[in-house]
Amino acid sequence: MKIAAISTLLFAAAAMADSDEDRCRHRKGGGHTVTAIKNFCGKTDMVVPSQYAQNGKWKNNAHAFISGNCSPAQWVPQYWCEKQFLAMCANGPWTENAMSQRFGNNGCQTFALNK
Repeated sequence: MKIAAISTLLFAAAAMADSDEDRCRHRKGGGHTVTAIKNFCGKTDMVVPSQYAQNGKWKNNAHAFISGNCSPAQWVPQYWCEKQFLAMCANGPWTENAMSQRFGNNGCQTFALNK
């Protein structure tokens, strides 16, 4: 009986935990940032470097893009693109309305958000 009660409480606590998307959305300008991230990461064949990755996507004042010097060019899967950007937005420090973080082999991809 105690195990069932503890399991139920743990499940309920996990269900109430905010996701990175929720935390990002609740930060100043986060709704536009989430939209820019989702629009940008929706491309299935994105590689870095590329014109698409460098240009990124805008939603109002929010801008998501990836610059990089990978050689050869590295594919950025949709799942990791969105997951890494949302984690940055939710947890990272915004410095003068911008943040960036390196990913990819040898850190050759710079994920960047501006708002």
